[in-house]
Amino acid sequence: MMPSSTRKGVPKDPELADLFFKDDPEDVFSDLHEIGHGSFGAVYFARNAYSNEVVAIKKMSYNGKQTTEKWQDIIKEVKFLGQLRHPNTIEYKGCYLKDNTAWVIHKKPLQEMEIAAITHGALLGLAYLHSHNMIHRMAPEVILAMDEGQYEGKVDIWSLGITCIELGEHTSYLLVNASERKPPLFNMNAMSALYHIAQNDSPTLQSNEW
Repeated sequence: MMPSSTRKGVPKDPELADLFFKDDPEDVFSDLHEIGHGSFGAVYFARNAYSNEVVAIKKMSYNGKQTTEKWQDIIKEVKFLGQLRHPNTIEYKGCYLKDNTAWVIHKKPLQEMEIAAITHGALLGLAYLHSHNMIHRMAPEVILAMDEGQYEGKVDIWSLGITCIELGEHTSYLLVNASERKPPLFNMNAMSALYHIAQNDSPTLQSNEW
């Protein structure tokens, strides 16, 4: 059942209503900064106006084409996240509804020691793959390119390095409350980014906090 139009963003079904906070998310969260988007919606950093806690928010719209299917997908995701209770899974902090959009709230991004631990594990895995002449980026076109000698393990090191920069810059923004930072080449289209990567020096961390 879709949310009621008479009760502000709240489903009529009591069981579904219990899955969502009744507050207006625009009253609860401030300082929203988009950090990514895709077919599912967009992800933001934000701050809880009451507790000052920094969180990540995924906004998912359920209007337009396939409205019912989108709504059912949101219900499934919220129910799934609500069942997670483990230190190594994402910490779900609830969901709000506003103007046919679900605001799914998660714990703030990783801290430096957490990033370091994850990176260390990823490097161990890559070391194993590379020792067996395999790379992680195993899309079909890359496998073919490997047979022709066009790709090697350096592509994985580059990708992991960029991932570390993205994680680090996002964490730094939250810690120092600086102006919005985005991943390297965030505003370029794919072809422009490919050209830029080949013609320029590798990106580095922008913040002086590291």
